[in-house]
Amino acid sequence: MKKSIIGFSLLALTTMAVMTNASAAENKTSGNNSSSTAYQSQMKAVDHIAVQGLKAMYDVHYARLALFNGHPKDALKVTYQAKNLLNDDKTDWKKYVHTGKQLPNNGDSYVLINSSISQSENFTITPEKKAAIARANVKLAKGDRKGALDELHLAGIDTTDTQVFMPLKKSRQDVTKAIDLLKQNKYYEANIALKDAEDSVIIQNESTKDQHP
Repeated sequence: MKKSIIGFSLLALTTMAVMTNASAAENKTSGNNSSSTAYQSQMKAVDHIAVQGLKAMYDVHYARLALFNGHPKDALKVTYQAKNLLNDDKTDWKKYVHTGKQLPNNGDSYVLINSSISQSENFTITPEKKAAIARANVKLAKGDRKGALDELHLAGIDTTDTQVFMPLKKSRQDVTKAIDLLKQNKYYEANIALKDAEDSVIIQNESTKDQHP
């Protein structure tokens, strides 16, 4: 597994999209049942992601852009939005907390805010690979992420699994600190606080090629 503790990159909220081109080709040959299964798997995946946290990180990033472009009022507005999202009582944050996975054991709660599967390299569609994609979609629909990736690997389709984790406690603290600094017109310091929130996000990449040399 490769782990990188880096600044937040705006990963698209196209969750668990398994090789778009391959799925499109499969859907043309398999009909509506395949499309329905793929849709169900994506909806199940979104249910395992703290979308509120992802939206908050988008707001944090936008606030920094607003400061850079000389719009501190806009920065304050979206930073408040981020704070409200991170402190939303309707969100069951415990549902999204992950441990292990080489995540820091520092007393914070690391919540999954984004997840995607991408094709590692180009491949030629064959009947065997289309069948493997169909089996992978069924497993994704059942929440068996690892089983789906293993199915694809056995068919010669290597993928990279990317997961993004946000430390909830620290993110709340950094955003609150940024708001206080913005209200004091300390824009440089506020930008640093927002950057700290972005930098605390952990992005992990895991390739089936690395797992099964």
